[in-house]
Amino acid sequence: MNTQPNIDYKFNLPGSILHYPKSFSFKIDYMVLKIKPDFNSKTLKDCEQQLRITTNIDINEIKLDIAELDIENVHSLSSDYIITEFDPTSEEDKLIIKFNKKLPKMLTIDLVIKYSAGYNHVYGNIDGPKIRTPRSGFYFISCDENSSSKQAWTQGESIESRYWFPCIDDPEFKFPREIQITVPEGYDVISNGEGKQSNCGKENMTTWTWIEQKAISTYLTSVVIGNFSSHKDNCNNFQKNKNISLHYYWPKDIEGQGYDAMMTFSDTPNAMRIFEEYFGIEYPFEKYSQVAVDDFEFGGMENASCTTLTRDILHDKRASMDYNFDLFVVAHELAHQWFGDLVTCKEWSHIWLNEGFATFCEGLYWEKYWEKKDQMRKDDEFHYKMLQTADRYFSEANSKYKRPIVTHLYKNPEELFDDHSYRKGGCILHMLRHRVGDDIFKKSLKLYLERNSYKAVETDDLRKTLEELSGLNLQQFFNQWIYKAGHPELEIEYSIVEKEIEKNIKSELKIKITQVQEEGDDIPFEFPLEFKIVFSSDNNDKTPNTIQISQKVTEYTCNIPKDVDIKWISIDPEFKILNEIKSLRIVDEKENFNLKDMLLSQLKNGKTVIEKIQAARILRDKKYSGDDDTLSKLQEVMVL
Repeated sequence: MNTQPNIDYKFNLPGSILHYPKSFSFKIDYMVLKIKPDFNSKTLKDCEQQLRITTNIDINEIKLDIAELDIENVHSLSSDYIITEFDPTSEEDKLIIKFNKKLPKMLTIDLVIKYSAGYNHVYGNIDGPKIRTPRSGFYFISCDENSSSKQAWTQGESIESRYWFPCIDDPEFKFPREIQITVPEGYDVISNGEGKQSNCGKENMTTWTWIEQKAISTYLTSVVIGNFSSHKDNCNNFQKNKNISLHYYWPKDIEGQGYDAMMTFSDTPNAMRIFEEYFGIEYPFEKYSQVAVDDFEFGGMENASCTTLTRDILHDKRASMDYNFDLFVVAHELAHQWFGDLVTCKEWSHIWLNEGFATFCEGLYWEKYWEKKDQMRKDDEFHYKMLQTADRYFSEANSKYKRPIVTHLYKNPEELFDDHSYRKGGCILHMLRHRVGDDIFKKSLKLYLERNSYKAVETDDLRKTLEELSGLNLQQFFNQWIYKAGHPELEIEYSIVEKEIEKNIKSELKIKITQVQEEGDDIPFEFPLEFKIVFSSDNNDKTPNTIQISQKVTEYTCNIPKDVDIKWISIDPEFKILNEIKSLRIVDEKENFNLKDMLLSQLKNGKTVIEKIQAARILRDKKYSGDDDTLSKLQEVMVL
């Protein structure tokens, strides 16, 4: 495997360093968090955190991640181990808690931390820092003074949780938790796990208690507060032994705008069943909530059991005629409940195990959606979705940078949340599905999820599971597609060679494929590339040929039957390999063997949508797209 840092000066910012999984001197067994958000001042003051900690080794101190927190007090509930000092200033973004004597390995101890968030300096303020609205992590949203429009929500990924509670802000660190949120009456509060509402003893105030018993990562901790319209649904899981409770929330004011939130949410039970059946694993949490909020900074965030979404994906009936982005966002965040929440990347370098899977699952959902709705459209819809996914990656690769999907060299984790982790990662999983076969791929995902439930993983954990069930050695595959930058960029030439054999003239088609990508160490990609060569004597169901690509230049020849013309040649007609055709030409074009006519025939008669789009794009690149023949064929295809 590639163990050397691959430095891409277009990707790596100044100050980038190598990151690897950490060693932890303790674990958090349980957290209780008590907060009282003040919507009038937009502050988060007088919070209390209770941590039950078990040591992994003998230690004298405990370090927690904090950012702009005012630590008022820390004390231990054990009389044997007394806190002698707590210091939030000696190390940046750390709370260091020191004890009167060494804590032995496997000791469990309870700590109580009282703090306020938003303790930050404002430039020019001579009075020094004071409690203000938190700059990150916990967001107050208020459109006007009407309480029904006030909201608050959290965003933890990648390392923002430290801005609203002390923690270990690392994806590998997982623990169960209880969150108590005291708010004015009339507010809805949504968080991880199962919740209940109770009287807090103060007039016009209510406390919501949410308990998540499953161990989840710090960044998946969520609180959403607001005044929402809502709908409750359920999903019978694929083993038929329990119902999953589904909850949908959205801002009340969208109804006055003619929007229907259930047009976005209504296919959630179907998506959940699709994923449960394909993964072979039940939905892993007690309930599933989706909350559309104002001013959310992303399309969605897969907080465990309670996804937060931007209200911008909600729409009216008219928009639904040609709008499906919302369905993909819902499917993406739902898939994360397995890939990201149940099984989490150990370090941000492996974030593709979260985001690549969720992106692939958008296509998987779309394939199964159309399988039940319109079998004839299933393959075209899936292939087009995967082509769109690849196009997003190609755009970033060609205009910005190419980097290995897994790289340990970066400055901030946010840099890794790009189209390499998402879209290229999704395409690699599509390729793996073809490489090992759909049945083995499904069984591998099931075993991968079972083995690593509520744990953290690295890329090799996936590779080893796939190898175990497929019997294949996939080290080369992972090395070139995951740990190496770039992708195959191909220049392709067709030519007809005539040979005299026993006084008879035989014609052969010669295909020359050249890899022209510049990234890496000049070692070419190795992969099977399908070509479909369609002769005038063939029907449209011809099985593709496979060329094994292993060199910088690969040549392939085949006989051309006597008195038969070549109608067209399509390259990778089902897009099984992530590749770009940079150039396509015919050497010595003839009247019955010319690129334009072959592309027009492929455009009209190609069996897959990949073949049709491939032909249309090459016609465009060859400047044929404006002539009458091409326009006529495009019109025919569009009518079909």
